[in-house]
Amino acid sequence: MRDLIFKKIFIPFYHYIYRNNSRVKAYKKLIRRDLLSYDDLLFIQWKKLKKLINYCYKTIPYYQKLFNSLDLHPLDIKTLKDYRSIPEFNKLSIVENKNELINPELAQKNLIINYTTGSMGIPAKIYRSLDDQENICALRARSNSWCGWNLWDKTFCLLTDQRYIKQADSLTGEFSVFLNRKNIADTKNVCPERMFSWVKQIRKFKPNYLYGYSSLLEEFSVFLTNENINIEGLKGIFSTVEPLIQRELISNAFKAPVYDEYGCSEVPCIAHECQKGSMHINIDEVLVEFEEAEGDFEAKKLICTPLYLYGMPILRYNTEDTALIKTESDYCDCGLAYPAIKLRVSKGNDNLISSNGKLVSGVVIASYIPAVTSGIKQFQIVQKDLLSIKVKISNYEGPVEENERNIRKLLYELMDTSSIKVNFEYYEEIPPDINGNLRPVISNIESNLSYKANIRAKTLN
Repeated sequence: MRDLIFKKIFIPFYHYIYRNNSRVKAYKKLIRRDLLSYDDLLFIQWKKLKKLINYCYKTIPYYQKLFNSLDLHPLDIKTLKDYRSIPEFNKLSIVENKNELINPELAQKNLIINYTTGSMGIPAKIYRSLDDQENICALRARSNSWCGWNLWDKTFCLLTDQRYIKQADSLTGEFSVFLNRKNIADTKNVCPERMFSWVKQIRKFKPNYLYGYSSLLEEFSVFLTNENINIEGLKGIFSTVEPLIQRELISNAFKAPVYDEYGCSEVPCIAHECQKGSMHINIDEVLVEFEEAEGDFEAKKLICTPLYLYGMPILRYNTEDTALIKTESDYCDCGLAYPAIKLRVSKGNDNLISSNGKLVSGVVIASYIPAVTSGIKQFQIVQKDLLSIKVKISNYEGPVEENERNIRKLLYELMDTSSIKVNFEYYEEIPPDINGNLRPVISNIESNLSYKANIRAKTLN
C-alpha cells in the first residue's frame, strides 16, 4: 500500500511542485521506447543528433567557431560519416573552453554545477540546465528499470558527491529525500564506526536497492563479511562511477544480484546492464561511435555524444575507455533492442593508507579535489609512505595558498590525521605512466597491496 501511495501520489506531487513534472514525463516517454525495434531507436537517435547539431551551430559560441573553422554547416552532415568530420572532444577541451561551451540562453542562476571525478587527473566543472538534470535522472531511472528498480522504490545511496550528502542536512532537502524514497550515507570518513552506522541506517530504512560507487560497495562488503553482519531484504545492488571488479564479493555480502552501469560526469548513462547481465547502450539518448584503439585490434574506443544535454552540449567526447562490440551470436534474450557491448574500462586509482590504519578510497579523494580547488589543469596525489604525500599540480592558474590549504585540510580530514607531511610540486604537464595513463591517486606503500590482498583472502576464503 505504501509503495502505491508513493507511486501515485507523493512522487508525482513532488515532481509537479518542484520539478515541473519533467522527470516523470521524460521517464514515462523513455520507458515506452523499450518496446521499439532497433531501427526505430536509430531513427530517434538520428533525429535527436540533427537537432543538437543545429542548436550547437546556432547557439553555442564554441561550436559556432569550430563549424566556421571547418567550413561546415549542419546541412552538410547527412550521415554519421559526415558527423565524424567534427574533431573528437576530451576533458581538457572542457577545461580550456568552459565559458564558450555554456549555453548563453540560460541565466547563470539556472545552471547546476557538476564536478568530474578527476578520474584522469583533470578536474573540470560541468554545467547543466535544470532540464538536463531531470533528463539525466529520467534516463538513469529507465536504465535501472531494466533490472527491476522502479522510480518509486526505496534506495540507500553510497556516494561521495556532497550535493547529495548535504541535501539531507536542510529541512527542504530532507523533505526531498523522503519523497524520493532515498537514504543517503555520509561517506566522507569511511571507517568501521561509520560503516556500523550505515548498517543501522539500512536496517531502519529497509531499502529495496543499494546504489553506490564500486569502491565503497567493495569496502562495505569486506566490512560486512569480516564482521559477520547480514543485511536482509535487498533486491539488487547497483554499482556506478568506477569499474566493477568485485561483483561476486559484493553479491555474497548483500545476498543480492549486482548490476553495473556505465557513464561519466561528461556523458551520464551511456549504458546499463539488464537482468541477463548484458551491457546495453542507451542509443536513443546517446550516440556511441566505435573508433580504432591504438595498440588494440579487438576493442574499440568509445566516442560519445549525449543527445539530451543542452546546458553545456558536448559533441564526440572521447571517454578514454574501450569496448568490444557484441555480435549477433551474443544477442541478449532479455527482449531489449538496445545493442550490447563488453566494456574494457581502464581508469583506476590506488587507495591511501593513514598512519592510524585507515584506508581511504582513491575515487573519494579524486572526486573531492575539483570541489575544493580552482585553476588546476591536472593533479596527481602520490603517497610515498605513511607520513608523507606529494601533490603534483600542472599548468596552475589558481590561488596557490588557498588551494594548497584546502587540499591539505581535505587530506587531513579524509585520513583522520594531521601527522602527514603534504608537499606540492608544480609542472607544465604531469607525465603519464608507462601505459600512457595519468592516475590521479597513487600509493607507493607496499602495505597497500598487502592490506588489500589480506582482506580479499580473508573474505573470499
